[in-house]
Amino acid sequence: MNLPQLASEYLACRLGLSQAYRSTVLSVCRRIHKDMGLINGSMPTKAQIVGWLQRQLDLGKSPATVAIYRRILRAVIRWGAAEGHCLPISLPPIRQTQKPPEAWTVEQVSRILHVASKQPGLIAGRSAADWWTALILLIYWTGARIGSVLEIRPADYDPIKQTLTIRRTKTGKQTVCRLHDQAAQAIKQIYDAMADRLFIWPHHRRTLWAAFRRIVEQAGVPAPKNTRTGLFHRLRKTCLSYCWAADPAIAQRQADHSSAEITRRHYVDPRLVQAEARQAADVLPVPDWQPGPQQRFLFS
Repeated sequence: MNLPQLASEYLACRLGLSQAYRSTVLSVCRRIHKDMGLINGSMPTKAQIVGWLQRQLDLGKSPATVAIYRRILRAVIRWGAAEGHCLPISLPPIRQTQKPPEAWTVEQVSRILHVASKQPGLIAGRSAADWWTALILLIYWTGARIGSVLEIRPADYDPIKQTLTIRRTKTGKQTVCRLHDQAAQAIKQIYDAMADRLFIWPHHRRTLWAAFRRIVEQAGVPAPKNTRTGLFHRLRKTCLSYCWAADPAIAQRQADHSSAEITRRHYVDPRLVQAEARQAADVLPVPDWQPGPQQRFLFS
């Protein structure tokens, strides 16, 4: 049994796994099998797997991404060893230097919206300016992932209650978000009950990220180039960071995470939290003292 076959058996015996996770497991195992040029029935050795992981780092993959590869391989091989399909293999940990999450300030989001509201032309028959404004405000006020937003159907939005049902989330759970009036009014400008999606992007999705990058750069706002969805994800982090400053429970619930620690570690920008958090100057009682005229003391 080779690694892709072992992965298929592993997934077939597991319940409750998301389709995204299943696809990732198969993709990683097929890649390592192909990259190593293994014979069809061969399993890679520990040295071969460690060498492949190191090559991914050398090729510029982030330690966080390679750590995901390691966790997948570790889970598949551990299950295979327990079932008697292969020998157990222990893999060394991937050292990661975790950078604090980075979000935009509300002032930067305002600048992005200003540029977005001046975009010329049409997108799927709607004003490009209205389309971009609604998209940005929706993510800002909900913290939703861009992939989930692009799957929203008109029927998922209730214009009376101003609530939005997000059905296709990373965790597979359905969430309902109450929208701020600002976001609701923006959606009203592009809403079409007969459309296939609330936000229709008529081009290849890759061009959506490029178009948003141009808007952000025109606004003079930092535009990270680390990931394809980094800019939309930074907007999500902005939402969750401000929520955390108000109440960590709100941020966790808005992010749809299983624990507040996941939200804090991966999405909360400490700079925003510190700036928004109440400090001593906001809460301490003021001493009953007023400076009087300066008194001079003469010493002999």
